[in-house]
Amino acid sequence: MGRRRTIDRDKVLDAAEAIVNAVGAAGLTIDAVAKAAGITKGGVQYCFGNKDGLIDAMMERWFNEFDTAVAAEGGEDPDPVKAMRAHALVTAR
Repeated sequence: MGRRRTIDRDKVLDAAEAIVNAVGAAGLTIDAVAKAAGITKGGVQYCFGNKDGLIDAMMERWFNEFDTAVAAEGGEDPDPVKAMRAHALVTAR
């Protein structure tokens, strides 16, 4: 009996981001992501369901990274002005 293969979702999301950065959103297909991540199309679908699920996961990751960067820039318990500045600085980057 073989070992169950696990798929690293972050690796798949990294591959999807690389595709979007290289060729734009039009190049983002389940097949292209599968090839870039070195897995099957079924593996991508297993992780995300469909292309919409993949895009949702990418957006969630980007939003989480943005929120983390804003929180780091603003510090603990920032006043509204500091929070707004942190948001603007991170957005500008």
